[in-house]
Amino acid sequence: MSVEQRDLEGGVRILTLHNPPANVFNQALREDLRTACEAAAADNQVRAVIVTGSGRFFSGGLDLNAVGAGSPDGVFGMDFGRNDGAFALWTLPKPTIAMVNGHAVAGGGIVCLACDLRIAARTQLKIGLNEVAIGLSFPTGAYEIAAAALGVPALRRVSVRRRYGAAARHDR
Repeated sequence: MSVEQRDLEGGVRILTLHNPPANVFNQALREDLRTACEAAAADNQVRAVIVTGSGRFFSGGLDLNAVGAGSPDGVFGMDFGRNDGAFALWTLPKPTIAMVNGHAVAGGGIVCLACDLRIAARTQLKIGLNEVAIGLSFPTGAYEIAAAALGVPALRRVSVRRRYGAAARHDR
């Protein structure tokens, strides 16, 4: 199982992304996160959900090995739509917290933004939405999650900063 579940006292459920070494999102992790979120939503004993990563990464984003597979649905198979784990997390009707233990880039950054709150470890880590900066399209569902969390002007700045440098400081 690529999402491990553990319940703590007080109704807190921890979901740990587990796809070593970087906890990248492939079809199994997406489906496991969706299933875990649906189970947490249905369980009256669960009052809040924490999402974290195993090892040194929260999530390295999309599984780039899927590029060669030519997945037909969304960017590398992650469209962030109704059947996606990030969407299930975003729409979970209970408080959600991203406990960011390491790098959270691209799809990993979207999973962070899908949570109500984000808490980052005191270590050197990168959180970013680098899809546009490396020439990938930004899936509509991911854009909606990020825009809701950051606002459109801030999303514009953080999604293009690395590619366009100083130009990203201006909202147009």
